[in-house]
Amino acid sequence: MICKTCGKEIRDGAKGCPYCGRPTSNEDRLLFKLLIACSVGFIAILCILAILYMVYVLVMMIKLTIYY
Repeated sequence: MICKTCGKEIRDGAKGCPYCGRPTSNEDRLLFKLLIACSVGFIAILCILAILYMVYVLVMMIKLTIYY
């Protein structure tokens, strides 16, 4: 069997490509896509939280310089 992503030969019945990691069955592919989507969403939320924290710190620094 040939991997559709990297084009390398993989053994028949393999759950995924040992070279690129792409799943070979539809069910596994769906779970793989869901995992990627959740990971991207989690990273986006972390970035938003980091930006909000930086804004908060900047506002606190400005308040401290105004009062002192």
